[in-house]
Amino acid sequence: IGISCLLPASWHFSISPVGCPRILNTNLRQILVISVLAAAVSLLYFSVVIIRNKYGRLSRDKKFQRYLARVTDIEATDTNNPNVNYGIVVDCGSSGSRIFVYCWPRHNGNPHDLLDIRQMRDKNRKPVVMKIKPGIQQKAILEDLLTDIPVHFDFLFSDSHAEVISGKQEGVYAWIGINFVLGRFEHIEDDDEAVVEVNIPGSESSKAILRKRTAGILDMGGVSTQIAYEVPKTEEVAKNLLAEFNLGCDVHQTEHVYRVYVATFLGFGGNAARQRYEDRIFASTVQKNRLLGKQTGLTPDTPYLDPCLPLDIKDEIQQNGQTLYLRGTGAFDLCRETIQPFMNKTNETQTSLNGVYQPPIHFQNSEFYGFSEFYYCTEDVLRMGGDYSAAAFTRAAKDYCATKWSILRERFDRGLYASHADLHRLKYQCFKSAWMFEVFHRGFSFPVNYKNLKTALQVYDKEVQWTLGAILYRTRFLPLRDIQQETFRASHAHWRGFSFVYNHYLFSGCFLVVLLAILLYLLRLRRIHRRAPRSGSATTVWLEDGLPSQRIASTL
Repeated sequence: IGISCLLPASWHFSISPVGCPRILNTNLRQILVISVLAAAVSLLYFSVVIIRNKYGRLSRDKKFQRYLARVTDIEATDTNNPNVNYGIVVDCGSSGSRIFVYCWPRHNGNPHDLLDIRQMRDKNRKPVVMKIKPGIQQKAILEDLLTDIPVHFDFLFSDSHAEVISGKQEGVYAWIGINFVLGRFEHIEDDDEAVVEVNIPGSESSKAILRKRTAGILDMGGVSTQIAYEVPKTEEVAKNLLAEFNLGCDVHQTEHVYRVYVATFLGFGGNAARQRYEDRIFASTVQKNRLLGKQTGLTPDTPYLDPCLPLDIKDEIQQNGQTLYLRGTGAFDLCRETIQPFMNKTNETQTSLNGVYQPPIHFQNSEFYGFSEFYYCTEDVLRMGGDYSAAAFTRAAKDYCATKWSILRERFDRGLYASHADLHRLKYQCFKSAWMFEVFHRGFSFPVNYKNLKTALQVYDKEVQWTLGAILYRTRFLPLRDIQQETFRASHAHWRGFSFVYNHYLFSGCFLVVLLAILLYLLRLRRIHRRAPRSGSATTVWLEDGLPSQRIASTL
């Protein structure tokens, strides 16, 4: 049995169990060359492994650090850091105003990245939010702001920064805020991330791009309900229901161009819906009593039986000096049937509340977040906020509505509900649960088996407000200054990154190339050296045969 290594002819040697000592006849130079080649291959292999591990680990660490920054952003803001910028947004509501203070570091210089805006936190690590009581007319406030702020403060402030935003703008800002907190505007780095193929509007000649799938929002306040989600370029939507914008700092970059469908429905908030419902039952009951001669609801002994109130609770409606007495029956399914006409749905396809057009939603490939009443209805009393399940929510709502009011009051006194749940929430929880269910499934046509709705008050322990989206949109061009400075520094540091001192991988590659050149040169010398003895031995043989020297010369 023998083992042979077929290298170039000059290196040929064999090893066998019988003739193992023959390896000792191998030239020392051959052994040295083979050893050097083996060392070079090993060095190259380990260099590749080290580079893969390093950059793979850096990529994973970078993603993990970015995730931690979103989840654990609770450190107090360092106001002494000169590289931190600040922005202020004032939310002037009907019952009061709140001032949100945001901050962000210098831009990283990548034109494809957005500013890393976070809410400023005080020394107690709480978000900086200041509340102001109302008392001045809207017009007077705006005029005063436009006049005094440029005089007293060195802010980047223009006339457009003080305005009364529409419901559409608020919906767009809220959509931007939630997707920014979720990291949906960042680059794709993992294969397991949900992505979509997007054709950018106005760039028919360019190819579609892949980016992270954005989330839609559902927001039900006291007065209105709102829905917003991204739609493709092929979807034709009326201009009053469509917002098309670029969040990037460069208008020529289309990576952050979005088309968002936004619809706001006044009168479809939880409190406004209850008021509409009470107006309807008051008017219909009074009319029936007058036509049929009945006394329903006119005295506490003959109350109107309201299926949308908890069992045995007593309530009353007062209008035009008249009082209508109510008593709850806690019939959740009957309550749902009673409020269905308030959706104002039409027989046309692809319509939502009030017959407004709604673009199709890919329910199997979508994600929505529900805020305000969507969260309060599921969490404050039922304690099932988060991932929404229609079946589980319906069972819990039925049980709550069918529970006697005395038992609900006892549970409330024992502190079994959320800390911010009050008696008003307990009284109208049954109605609002039915209203939320009908708006979501009948109004917006989400199937009852839809699994991708999350009801939330906070995301990553942060209260998501439209103000975050507003500051992000208003500051989208600010990174241009940092990008120019970063480009200038990079151009001056170009050769530094390619020097042997600062790039040992380049040094290793050059070392291997030089080593290979030396080996090839030695191999060439060895072949030339071996040819000379062969020529000399041939001449000696010819001379021994008696050939004359002239013939030898001519033969050669």
